[in-house]
Amino acid sequence: ACLPSAEPPTLLFQTPYVPASTLYIGDGVGLCTQKSHLERLLAPIDRTVKGFFGGLHERVAVSPETGAIVCTIEKANQLINRMLEEDSLSTLGALIVDELHMVGDEERGYLLELLLTKL
Repeated sequence: ACLPSAEPPTLLFQTPYVPASTLYIGDGVGLCTQKSHLERLLAPIDRTVKGFFGGLHERVAVSPETGAIVCTIEKANQLINRMLEEDSLSTLGALIVDELHMVGDEERGYLLELLLTKL
């Protein structure tokens, strides 16, 4: 589903049903760091939020407790590539692309389009 720009992308996380392991793709580190409030939303249902952006180089492992993975476009592409190699893409339950218009960006749009075609 597409939400209008005025709607917070966290709407999905405020519903009674939260898909397992939602991949949230933001267009930059600043936007990704603002999503830390997802931890408070997912804590009551025992789900964690993992960040994979900027200088964070941890290996993101998706588990049943993972509620959301917050990534930049570049890190999301790396994660999708690894999940395809490990045949674990099916562990993702939903995808949120914040700032989808970035697909038309001359510098980074191709990468967003590329990772979306893999899904």
